[in-house]
Amino acid sequence: MGLKREFASFLVIGAVVTSSVALADDKAKEHFQKGIALVKEGAFDKAVIELGESYRLNPLPIVLYNLAICHDKLHQYAKAVTYFQQFLDEAKEADAEKKPAVAKRIEKLIPFLGVLDLEVRPAGAAVFINGELVGTAPVGSVILETGLHVIAVAAEGRPPVQQKVTIVSGETVTVTICVEKEPQQPDAPGGGEGAPPAKPTAGTTAGKKMGPAPFAAVAAIAGLSALCAIATGTLALEKAGEVERMYDNTDEWKKVRDEGKRLAVTTDALLGVAAASAVTAVALAVVTDFGRGKKKKTGVAFFTSVNAGSVVLGVGGAF
Repeated sequence: MGLKREFASFLVIGAVVTSSVALADDKAKEHFQKGIALVKEGAFDKAVIELGESYRLNPLPIVLYNLAICHDKLHQYAKAVTYFQQFLDEAKEADAEKKPAVAKRIEKLIPFLGVLDLEVRPAGAAVFINGELVGTAPVGSVILETGLHVIAVAAEGRPPVQQKVTIVSGETVTVTICVEKEPQQPDAPGGGEGAPPAKPTAGTTAGKKMGPAPFAAVAAIAGLSALCAIATGTLALEKAGEVERMYDNTDEWKKVRDEGKRLAVTTDALLGVAAASAVTAVALAVVTDFGRGKKKKTGVAFFTSVNAGSVVLGVGGAF
């Protein structure tokens, strides 16, 4: 009953603050109103998208409150607590009367969640949890749902690091991740202790070349990204065709249209990755010794299969 009363007050609040949103940004108002309309329809997952965009354009505390309620209704309690806490931190005097109820709801949800105390080096490294960017190091403590989570850390000029962690309700798990620099090449023979590594002379074989594995891996990424781009591009074209054949302003039409947009954006991103990987592969080819280890065969194979509603992609290789 407490949650129902809180949610009912949320709907009333949504109608009251619309005018204040319009004072700052008309586009934010538009997304806010769409979010409220979706909430009334019970489409909380879609309401989160609209309310999130409204907050990005015009960061009002009441939007955080509404986002928290939506995640609460979706049983995404970690995000609900995060938004509720952010609301408490940013709430103004006009929203002060909601603070006791919000604090009480946080207190009720916290026992069902766990905490990840994350220490990441170097500072400034990008931190992803389950594929979602949570910020840059230092991150500190993150409230998470119970279960298995995948942490990925990426820093410029360093190979990315990935680690899995299981979160248990009511407990804090401490994880330290250090993204190491690329190892330096050993000194060339004859360079005494403390001497800098010898540089290979152009046109000679004085410098050792790397094996074919890095080149093959980058080439595989380029090829697989290109195949993915073809697959998602094909699906995007199919969605565009469906949109043209459907009546607009319907939920199904909007769903198909939005899926097509997401596929188009994904295609553009994959093409960028493919192009960057291709350039990297060309650069690696210059310093790769393809003749080393002739008894071993080096090869890469990738495949893709596009069906009506799915895409299957794969890659394999031997070094």
